[in-house]
Amino acid sequence: MPLSSQSKLGVASRFTVEIDGYDLGGWAKCSGLEVDFQLKPYVELGNNSFTYQFPSGAKYKNVILERAVTPQESQQVQAWLASMIAQPVPGTASIRLHDAWKSEVLTWTLTGVYPARWSGPSFDADSHELAKETLEISHWGFLEG
Repeated sequence: MPLSSQSKLGVASRFTVEIDGYDLGGWAKCSGLEVDFQLKPYVELGNNSFTYQFPSGAKYKNVILERAVTPQESQQVQAWLASMIAQPVPGTASIRLHDAWKSEVLTWTLTGVYPARWSGPSFDADSHELAKETLEISHWGFLEG
């Protein structure tokens, strides 16, 4: 099926993150943007041919972000983390996927956002690797319901 001129394709390496007004910029990796639907099995007495599956909620994984340390964006992460220590109020995050021309393709809005973990770079004088930071955020979900 040919793509129309209106089609936008998201590029996995082009995404940005914003949390509660803090522009955390671009990241190299994002994982955990998923939801598992919980089902409860029910077997009807006298019916051995199948099992009913009833919905019992959704479970969201923590989102893990990773990138090289940068002056401005890494300072924004530190500012957001400091604000959460001072006043731990659940926030809102936006993960925006962009196309090759940096136009927005799709946004996931996460509610009830809290920092779960942050880790900074490991230093090694014998290494030539980039200094990386990792941010893990917990959330209540991204599907309206």
